Amino acid sequence: MQIFCKIYEIKPIDLQIGLDLLQAIKEELKLSPSRTSLDFFLSACVSDKDPHCARLIWEEYKKAGHSYNVMTYIRMYQLHLACGERADAENVLKKISKDDPHIRCIIQACNSAFKNVKSKKKKKK
Repeated sequence: MQIFCKIYEIKPIDLQIGLDLLQAIKEELKLSPSRTSLDFFLSACVSDKDPHCARLIWEEYKKAGHSYNVMTYIRMYQLHLACGERADAENVLKKISKDDPHIRCIIQACNSAFKNVKSKKKKKK
């Protein structure tokens, strides 16, 4: 589904269009979204720093019968770092195999890119 790629490319990103399209694909056409479609959509969520939408897409992988792979986990790791959700990022990081030197390099780059991001969550008093 190249349309999910376009959602990622168009600025500003409009995730609601993607969610509506995903719902139409599933309900009206009775089709299951491809892994590639979900990958692009998850990337759009990361780019837009939208953890709520990303969690919805994360669940769509399960519903569509797609297993998570290293790049799926990397995208979620990036999202949590970009949103300042350090604890969530650490939980995702535990699921990523660090045997591959390229993956370690990507993780390092993510850490460098988002090292100064502060959490947007409200602290409870």
